[in-house]
Amino acid sequence: MALLLGVVGAAAAWLALRGSPATLGAVTTPPQPLTMQDGVEDFPAYSADGRRLAYTWQGAEGPARIRIDELEAAAAPLKPQEIIDPDGQTLARPVWLGPRRLAYVRAGDASDCRVFVIELDSGARRNVAACYYARGQPVLDASPDGQWLAMARHGEGSASVGIVLHRLADGHERVLTRPAAGFDDAEIAWSHDGTRIAFLRSNATVGDLYLLDLASGATRRLTRDEAPVGGLTWAADDSAIVFNSARGGSFATWRLAPGGGEPALFARVDTPLNLAAVPGQPQAVAASVHRFSDHIELYRLSDGQRLSAITSSGRDLYGQACPSSQQVLFNSLRSGRVELWRSDGQGRDARRIEMPPGIPEPAACLAGGSRFATSLRPPGAAFDQLVFGDLGGGPPQLYSEAAHFTNLTWGLDGRSAIVASDRGHGGSAGASTPDDGAGSDWDLWRFELGSRRLQRLTDDHASFGREVELGGGRWLYYARLGQPGLWRRALAADGSSAGPPQAVTDRLATDDWGNWLWHAGALWLVERAASEDRLLRLATDGSAKTVLALPRGFVRPYSSLSIGDDGVALLTVSGPRQADIMRIGPP
Repeated sequence: MALLLGVVGAAAAWLALRGSPATLGAVTTPPQPLTMQDGVEDFPAYSADGRRLAYTWQGAEGPARIRIDELEAAAAPLKPQEIIDPDGQTLARPVWLGPRRLAYVRAGDASDCRVFVIELDSGARRNVAACYYARGQPVLDASPDGQWLAMARHGEGSASVGIVLHRLADGHERVLTRPAAGFDDAEIAWSHDGTRIAFLRSNATVGDLYLLDLASGATRRLTRDEAPVGGLTWAADDSAIVFNSARGGSFATWRLAPGGGEPALFARVDTPLNLAAVPGQPQAVAASVHRFSDHIELYRLSDGQRLSAITSSGRDLYGQACPSSQQVLFNSLRSGRVELWRSDGQGRDARRIEMPPGIPEPAACLAGGSRFATSLRPPGAAFDQLVFGDLGGGPPQLYSEAAHFTNLTWGLDGRSAIVASDRGHGGSAGASTPDDGAGSDWDLWRFELGSRRLQRLTDDHASFGREVELGGGRWLYYARLGQPGLWRRALAADGSSAGPPQAVTDRLATDDWGNWLWHAGALWLVERAASEDRLLRLATDGSAKTVLALPRGFVRPYSSLSIGDDGVALLTVSGPRQADIMRIGPP
């Protein structure tokens, strides 16, 4: 499944202690605040002696910077207490390399990520290496002796992100993981004894926990939840890995012995992300506890006027006009679980959609009708179900095989859907439909509802597509995994691919793979400018018009744009955020 709702980092995103499993009960002690500033505090990192806490902080204005709090009086106080990028870039994920040296990530976007080392006494910085930045995820960690860095990075010629080991002394590097196409290893936690690295392997942020032995290079999968995940750390004594997951349908923090077994519930505390071990306290972790106010806002395209909003005490995300803004289908956590809901454009008459068990992805509405399509992972299943339902009621149609499915949209004929899948790589042997000689990468397929046949449409790591009628012909417009921009291919009369890929625009950011659509004879997309988010209308002659200009970072990434046939745009937006560093654990 794709990055689900950006619940953790992003979408995300979205735990075992010393002793026998029988002694590991749920933590009920209220969180203890460690930082209480206005704004967002994230990526906590303790110095080895536990005297100092480094973290990032972002207030209402300006990019995130690194702060260092003295938790105990030190003989020689650290200077500087605050680290700001001289070029005004966002800083993320500080890690200690000793008592007076830090490494951190300078993050622009996925393709603009650098690792720096700073000497805290002199302020001298060194640009160390390229990395991959996944929004809000720990893409960097350091060995306990401060000699090595483990960082996320694109493989050469690959759309996937793996983990690379970098020696600070001479720049020597070693590739640790090479995930299959469509999967990323972007959340990293090094054990305190220096022998193992825990990481999360995910298709976006839906994935599982893995363990890498540094001596042998062997990788072992610890969980098989295939659920939204985000954030992990080792207990201070390495007796457990603590991680966040929506296993079971709602987010919680879990703990798992490194040898494997069944995860045990650690805590249910709002949304704790980016965990860190507390030195000397193996039964506690620090976490950035976020409070989200994400919701759906409706804007009239003709004049940019804000019309209404859909909000709740949970998060309401990824609204779809079905087909107009008078009927909206959206994902919500208002019940404490990820579910599909519907309401009118004022947020009134909200009702939960009856669905098969599992965690549904953002749904697509059929233009001019009441049908919708989505995918979900049934509890305990290894693969996804395609779900075709009707807002008017009645049992949904289901389809599954030994493959993963994500990012459904409707075909123009209303009798087929476009879906991303790893058929072939996902283990489709024995499937109920032919494999069409498919290769092993994630790409787009056409699913015929009547025949239940799947036909491959792309061969270039396409991840999200929509069918468009233009100039008397049919086209498949699509985004690619891990790449900014948009492409298209001509389609034949039978709906098959009929030509090579053509570049359409480079104005779509990597994380905005679903923030575009075709409406009223033009392409509409979200563009991330230096000072604002823009909703653009790109005409067929290449001209561009800014329809809405909104604050920078206001529109959520992934798939947060829909336009109804009444000319109303639905945008999932990030309201004011607050996050504090909290201690989670028993007294």
